[in-house]
Amino acid sequence: MDPRPILFIYAESEAKYGIEQFDMANEPKTLWIVPASAHGLNYGSAPEQYEQKILDFLQQYLFEDPAEN
Repeated sequence: MDPRPILFIYAESEAKYGIEQFDMANEPKTLWIVPASAHGLNYGSAPEQYEQKILDFLQQYLFEDPAEN
């Protein structure tokens, strides 16, 4: 798949850097800012949402039906 999709996950405390990287990346891209979190603590701050965001991303891009493209 080209270009390759990318999922940015950043803590709210470092959102500025995540937004900068997100803005520089090509599509397809997804950004999730984890509320009330700090660097390296995203999973612990929102474990259910963290897992769901990753599963949704993988479902959308890894398991997509090639016939639909």
